[in-house]
Amino acid sequence: MEPQKLFELAQLDALGLLDDAERSEFDAAFAAAPVNLQVQVRLVQQRVLVPFDSLPDVAPPSDLRNRVIEAIEKVIAAQADERGTSKDAKSGAEVRVYTLSRDLLRAIELDPSKLHFITPAQFEEWIADRLFKMGYDVYLTGKVHTPDGGVDLIARPRNLALSGLLAVQVKHRRGGADSVGPDVVERLASFQNSTFSMGLVATNARFTNQAKWVAATRTKLFMRLREYSHLASWAKLNFSDELALPDLPTEVELRPGFVVRLDDPRWRFTPPS
Repeated sequence: MEPQKLFELAQLDALGLLDDAERSEFDAAFAAAPVNLQVQVRLVQQRVLVPFDSLPDVAPPSDLRNRVIEAIEKVIAAQADERGTSKDAKSGAEVRVYTLSRDLLRAIELDPSKLHFITPAQFEEWIADRLFKMGYDVYLTGKVHTPDGGVDLIARPRNLALSGLLAVQVKHRRGGADSVGPDVVERLASFQNSTFSMGLVATNARFTNQAKWVAATRTKLFMRLREYSHLASWAKLNFSDELALPDLPTEVELRPGFVVRLDDPRWRFTPPS
């Protein structure tokens, strides 16, 4: 390794800024360097640390970390809003600019709790990415925080054997706090008996018991609720039959008193052998 690069890595090493691979590279190069070069490297590291050693030993305010995180999140959110759409140079049409990166996808896969600290736009794009990996083509209806009629994403199965469109409402809660209530479920439920065959509400938080009751009693065959515990599995690409239909009824009453039991083999068609 060239001495100049060794000095550069030495300064970063002194500040604890090397990752594991860089630290291994530095240690190997340092061990192979002549003794006089090793002495110079240690002197460089000492000079880097002198300004920090001379600082007073004062504990930072207990809320400093949260204040810094909040300030960073505000900047990221503002930048995401600014980058939300751009004009196509040829057509002049608005084109959405995505803010979800491969690095962020990987970070969420390793630690799903990071879903609590990304922007609403990034969360919406992450849900779209997961649905794509389930086998859907996904369409974003517009920018975050703009009127969309209660549908943020429209998903269509790439497998033509699975017919029907999925209407998706995405609700991001900062830090995973504040549960999602029944009003969100009821808004999406208004799309029953329309062009959509299924509805999905996804949140990084939790649903209230009332929201779950509405989904279970009024929209059972239409609605799916997915909260943080489900999304943590999605982050690991564990979708566990997400493409399957919701629980179907075990009987159908065709007229008063005439019930067809779907779990009774006597009703089930058996093709000739």
